[in-house]
Amino acid sequence: MKIINGTAVNVKWQAPLRPNGPLLFYTVSYDKKEYIPNGGTKILSVLPNITEVVIGALTPFSNYSIKVKVRNSLTVNESKPVTISTKMAGKLHYDYDYY
Repeated sequence: MKIINGTAVNVKWQAPLRPNGPLLFYTVSYDKKEYIPNGGTKILSVLPNITEVVIGALTPFSNYSIKVKVRNSLTVNESKPVTISTKMAGKLHYDYDYY
């Protein structure tokens, strides 16, 4: 995983070496790690020939748990969750007028 900026992360994985049949799809799930529940896990479905996605619209200075699942006609396999920390979204610019 690579943090692109304070609101986006690039998630990349390798296809299974022995998938036990044709792959149907991947799902990438992520949720914000908070003390108060935030409304649940978000899920992206990905075609079986794609092994990389960009997750955007994340909150700066936040922790997220991300997992990838692969599904074929026989089974589902899931990665262990990885926690990432987003940074500041960009430089803040303030204009102050002093009278």
